[in-house]
Amino acid sequence: MFHVKHEGWGLEAFPAQVRDRLQHYAALLEVHAIPAGLIAKGDTSTLMTRHVMDSLRGMTLIPSDVRDVVDLGSGAGLPGIPLALVLPRQMRFTLVDSRRSRISFLELAVDDLGLSNVRVLSSRVEEVSDEFDVSLARGFAPPTDSWNAASRVLRPRGRLLYWAGATFHPTSAPQGARGESVGPPGLESGGPIVIMTRQ
Repeated sequence: MFHVKHEGWGLEAFPAQVRDRLQHYAALLEVHAIPAGLIAKGDTSTLMTRHVMDSLRGMTLIPSDVRDVVDLGSGAGLPGIPLALVLPRQMRFTLVDSRRSRISFLELAVDDLGLSNVRVLSSRVEEVSDEFDVSLARGFAPPTDSWNAASRVLRPRGRLLYWAGATFHPTSAPQGARGESVGPPGLESGGPIVIMTRQ
């Protein structure tokens, strides 16, 4: 079953220390990720809304008892790093990517932000052998490919949070997955976040 939920919030919803760390991460994106080609240069003026805050749409969709989260094809750390900055420290985040330039940036960002609850894994998604409670996919692959990759590493009751495009329709949910569509809260997002679980 699909339903749409709208939420209104912004950076001011977070404590000052968290806001500072999110803004510091956005600065790292501008100084390092954009020149490295990990984010489009045209996004410079909208890094906070288009990327950081858009990533944070997933924070209320991760159950509080979750311990292990994986960010598939993490790229510049979106959405994994913003979520790791705001969610409880006991949640462990694994950022997976296979490209050296992306891994270099992820290692720099995790070290610079002092994220002890985050590890960077240089690997193809297909080669990951660990199991996770939640998988994240933002700008990773089409719905079916994302679900196929996530279902390999998710525990039996795990969930995939899929940042869908503007053209996503409930019928786009892949076979074998049950989906719930959660609408964007007015940010510069292309479409809803879709929660996929095993049928």
